[in-house]
Amino acid sequence: MRPPTSCYQLPLTFEAFKKVNALDETLVGTDDYMGVAYWWHFEYRHFLRDATHTERKKAHDAILAAGLPLDGESVEHGQIIAWATNNGRRARHLAGVTWTPYDGPRAWKRVTPSEETT
Repeated sequence: MRPPTSCYQLPLTFEAFKKVNALDETLVGTDDYMGVAYWWHFEYRHFLRDATHTERKKAHDAILAAGLPLDGESVEHGQIIAWATNNGRRARHLAGVTWTPYDGPRAWKRVTPSEETT
C-alpha cells in the first residue's frame, strides 16, 4: 500500500476533521494554510464552498501573493478564484459575471476595471 501523498487522503472521523479545521483556522493567511477552513467573502461562497482543498489553497495563496485582503471582494478576487478553481467558464455562466479567466498572481501590475476597457 502506498503512503498518502497528502493529509486529504487520510480517512478522518468527524471529530478528527473538526480538530483539523480548528488548526487550519489558525493558519489562514499563512503559507501553512491547508485548504480546510473558510476565509473568503460571502460573495464567493458558491465557488469556494464546493472547491477542493487544493483549489482553496491555490486561491488563498494567489490572493495573498497579489497583496489583496483574503476577505475582500473585487474583480481581481473573482478572477483569482475562477482561475484557482478551474471553473471560470462555469462560474461566469452561473453568476452572470463577465470577468476574464485569471492567469496567476501579478502583484507588480494591478488593472482596474476602467483600465481594462481602454
